[in-house]
Amino acid sequence: MLDNKTQGSAHIPLKGEVKQMIKNKGITIVDLAMQMGMKRQALDFHINGDGKINPKMYIRIKSALREVEKKIGIADEEDSLYSQMVLPEGNFYPILKNFVKKDKDFDYSSDNVTGYAFFNYPQKDGCFCFINYGDQMSSESGVTLKDEDRLLIDTNKKVMSNDIVLVRLQNGRELVRQLIEEGNDRIILRCMNNKYSDTVIRKNDIKDIGRVCIIQAKAQII
Repeated sequence: MLDNKTQGSAHIPLKGEVKQMIKNKGITIVDLAMQMGMKRQALDFHINGDGKINPKMYIRIKSALREVEKKIGIADEEDSLYSQMVLPEGNFYPILKNFVKKDKDFDYSSDNVTGYAFFNYPQKDGCFCFINYGDQMSSESGVTLKDEDRLLIDTNKKVMSNDIVLVRLQNGRELVRQLIEEGNDRIILRCMNNKYSDTVIRKNDIKDIGRVCIIQAKAQII
């Protein structure tokens, strides 16, 4: 069942901000890397350059910083509060530009991942975030998707007739639509907005498909 509740997105800092945070703590990259069980070069890769840091790596760095501070006795009040903070249940999901698979998995290359979004959703594998563009799925009643809403796509869920789905067709076209099964392998990909025409396909026209499980409204994204 589609969860149409809006959810706020967690703040993921820029790589430069994380590097400055480490510097401000007075902890060397070498010491932090040792605490994390990784080589300095590997840690440098995650905190240097442009763009936001990987959410999982950010959590690992924060945890390792706390441990190093405890060892050298400089843990401060802010760190103490952070150690008591309960992270919300859920996961960070990559925002994919295209619903493309690579080596039997999604294409997680830097060209295809535009960022990360947090959703209160238990499943991790086989899931990703996709941004809806346009008003084809905008409706005055019922489920409605607005321009630039974030959608959590779960490719593990069985798709049923009337579900909202993301479909990648054999010709490379990607559509967010309501799937209507009509029998004899005939499928209607329905627009919720009556201004637009439906798309009629056959089952073998579908290359990949995933069910929209959560809508994260653009207006709620911080």
